[in-house]
Amino acid sequence: MEERRNKPEFENSPTKWRYNFTKSFFTFWKTVKMYGGENERITEEITLFTKVLNFFFQDKSEISILFDGIDVKVDKVRIRGRRQDDKYFEDIYDLFLSLCMSGTTFKKGVTEQDVLKYFRVIGKFPVGREPKVQAYERLKNDLPEFDNIETYPYDPEESGNLPIYTCAQSLRRIYRDLASEYLEYKKIIEMAEAIPLRVVERNVQDIISIAQENTSGRIYNFI
Repeated sequence: MEERRNKPEFENSPTKWRYNFTKSFFTFWKTVKMYGGENERITEEITLFTKVLNFFFQDKSEISILFDGIDVKVDKVRIRGRRQDDKYFEDIYDLFLSLCMSGTTFKKGVTEQDVLKYFRVIGKFPVGREPKVQAYERLKNDLPEFDNIETYPYDPEESGNLPIYTCAQSLRRIYRDLASEYLEYKKIIEMAEAIPLRVVERNVQDIISIAQENTSGRIYNFI
């Protein structure tokens, strides 16, 4: 993974840019937290962050960074730090937990000033405290009304409790996941990258398990 991320053909890979997004998100937040006002470092970071956003805005209307209590996802794809300079992932976990925020979506048309205002607000809250729902309420009260930035709350009391799906709901979810990832896999193949088969395998195994555990003809027909 480390070698592939540094190869020229990996330059325009969605996978690399998802890592660029998380790293830029963290660095921008850290810089604003340290310096607050406008200076050379802030200008550098907002230019980089805008460049990352614009990569995704070439063919998407929005890009999200999400946290479910375990994993960080960018563009709905789970990513994890795997090398030395990815240590910031733990700080991203702490940031989202401390703010009780499950994610942020940046929409096409967002301005640099809006992005800076957003990071200034999340940068003023302390990190590392026990997550409380009230933390997100304070955050939401301090955030301006943005047309192209949206945040979502995270409830620590609900974390770890997976939803219970019926067979039909599970199958719909699997189909939706595979269908939504189709174009992403197509891009990955065009970039000569390895396809993340674990996700596909997991979904296929779920279908097999549902088929094996249900003798209902209706479920087989649904599959």
